[in-house]
Amino acid sequence: MDRTLHDEIRRSHIERSKRLLVESREPLKVVAAHAGFRDAPQFSRVFRSSEGLTPQEYRERHSEP
Repeated sequence: MDRTLHDEIRRSHIERSKRLLVESREPLKVVAAHAGFRDAPQFSRVFRSSEGLTPQEYRERHSEP
């Protein structure tokens, strides 16, 4: 594995948040907390850095109509 423990934990948090964004309509601050982030601004910053989209943009693109 070519990732640090921190990188792997962050990846896990991002993956969980992606599932929550698509499978629920919870507010972003709730998704952030359930996915293991400190707060919504940190979540948004890390998510955008990782995925190239804000959490809201990701939700809109990947949720079923």
